[in-house]
Amino acid sequence: MNKLSLKKGLDAEKELAEILEKEGIKVIRIPQSGRNMPLPDMLIAANGFLFGIEVKLTSEETKKFYTKDFDGLLEWYKIMKHAGIPARAFLAVKLIDKWLFKEINMNTKEVIFPSKKALELKNIVALLKMRRVFYEKIDCTIRLMGRKADVYEIFSHIKACLETKGYKLKPREYIMYKDKRTRTEVDPDRIRIYINIMREKKNNRRS
Repeated sequence: MNKLSLKKGLDAEKELAEILEKEGIKVIRIPQSGRNMPLPDMLIAANGFLFGIEVKLTSEETKKFYTKDFDGLLEWYKIMKHAGIPARAFLAVKLIDKWLFKEINMNTKEVIFPSKKALELKNIVALLKMRRVFYEKIDCTIRLMGRKADVYEIFSHIKACLETKGYKLKPREYIMYKDKRTRTEVDPDRIRIYINIMREKKNNRRS
């Protein structure tokens, strides 16, 4: 990378950092000179996650990025996941004069901008400022069993009703057998669903 391209890249990083900090989001920029290990351009701690953001700049209307273009972002993300640290990795691209963002993971091979799945600046700001809600399990389990179509229909109604009341559902699906005694042949038309119910903690803090 020549000096002019490097300066433009650093200016783009600075611009994005300033935009986010004006929104009250604390940004840690990683200096180029101090990168002796895989690191993204900036780090942000929010909502119980460590966000890594790699910044790119292009004057093209459409741009495709491959894993080799992610620099230290993907390797950093792998290290975080291996260490059990909740982390999310984003590629941030200034496409002419518009900022777009795309989350990547260990299976991401390429990213194209613009795309329907790309987040705009207002979306990433909302994500980073979102209040994290903690839930606790309550002593209540719902069991549904029967014909798949009927079970899924009833489950969707239960889910819609309880979520409007602030509850969160954790369903687990199990197969059913044509003969309960022999348990040799799976019945493809029937299913069992056990639903654990979670509710938001009153003080919204970990116990």
